[in-house]
Amino acid sequence: MRNRYRTLRLSIALISALFFIACTCKTPVQQKITIKALEKTVYVGDKVDFSIVENLSKNIELRWDLIDTTWAYGDTVFCTGHTLSHTFRFPGVYHINVCEKIGNQYAKKSSIIIRAQEKGAKIVPQLVLDTDARNEIDDQHFITYALYSGVDVLAINSIHNNQPYSEAKNYGEIWHLMELMWSSDYPKETPLVFHGATHKLTRPQSGIWSDTKPIVSEASKTILAAARGASPENPVYVLPVGPCTNVASALLQAKQEGFDLISRIRVVALVGGAESAGKGTYNGKNDPWSVYVVGKSGVDFTVILEHPTSARLKFYESKDFERYPKTNIGYYLKNIMQNRFDTHDYNEKSLYDLTTVSGVINDYLNLNWYQQIEDMDIANLDEEYAWKKIGGKSNIHVVWDIDEKAMKNDFFQTINGNPTKL
Repeated sequence: MRNRYRTLRLSIALISALFFIACTCKTPVQQKITIKALEKTVYVGDKVDFSIVENLSKNIELRWDLIDTTWAYGDTVFCTGHTLSHTFRFPGVYHINVCEKIGNQYAKKSSIIIRAQEKGAKIVPQLVLDTDARNEIDDQHFITYALYSGVDVLAINSIHNNQPYSEAKNYGEIWHLMELMWSSDYPKETPLVFHGATHKLTRPQSGIWSDTKPIVSEASKTILAAARGASPENPVYVLPVGPCTNVASALLQAKQEGFDLISRIRVVALVGGAESAGKGTYNGKNDPWSVYVVGKSGVDFTVILEHPTSARLKFYESKDFERYPKTNIGYYLKNIMQNRFDTHDYNEKSLYDLTTVSGVINDYLNLNWYQQIEDMDIANLDEEYAWKKIGGKSNIHVVWDIDEKAMKNDFFQTINGNPTKL
């Protein structure tokens, strides 16, 4: 009996000791694994050192995947270690991922997208397109315009239009367009294509934009990856022509990471109506809170209103149908336009989305295609996301008027192989 009590006391003591140890030992902190952003443009011949924002435990095993996205030069590297040094031998877009070894597999943790430039090359605007490509017929024109215009399209993201399965349909349409362009002797490399958010953001109970939970997707990660590779001297333009869910989510993720995007990203969006960001507007009403988040984030945010601004960019069957090129992509654009006219009994059609690409060209060349711009603020849900005059400088620039004739002429010249010289 004495031995039994002794064993019981020892067992209780052992359990108590284990409980004490469990209570006093801290749970290991999950370390961030985020690639440091670049500070200058990368040129062929440059040696670039890639590293992680925070110092990591030596026990964490990393693999770097540096991929020439065209696979044309074979300038692709897979190596392990906490840093990567690489000398870029060829021009092009490179997608660099860092992966953590977990068990016997590697999980992707962070990415950076960079353009290696030829020495002496003129630096043109870098773009990430963000589109609900199957929703309307202006998205297809928008993608084609951007890809043929001479700007540097790094990636194309798909986005929902607040309908079930809409993101998947929009993603498929992007690839359909790419196939048509390849068969039309598309002259440049293929941009990266990514899936985006499948639904809109949820407004937090606090009503504070920064409390919003981002919808993490390939697209939101891609926007951050492009921003990391875009030096402050050459920021990346993100062009949402659907809901702003992807870009708002990227901005929220950046805030969580402590990554300052102010000097690295510019947003040019087709969203909003004359009164507000959500009321009387298709893109805005599909996720008005995302517009509010982008506006409050502090990044440079140019808003081309759906109505009345971009609606002025009208196409006419009698005047414009013969201006499409006689290529596979030209026939496709003309056919979807013709179908739209036939099924809706139109004699004119606004191609809203084109005004965002024109806006980048306008900004780069200091043209006068945006003719009335006003710095504004944006109200929250309680005021229906109304535009608010502030009488001073703001990061939100609302475009009220455009030179629609110049924009339409540039579109047709561009898809026929004669873009405005950048």
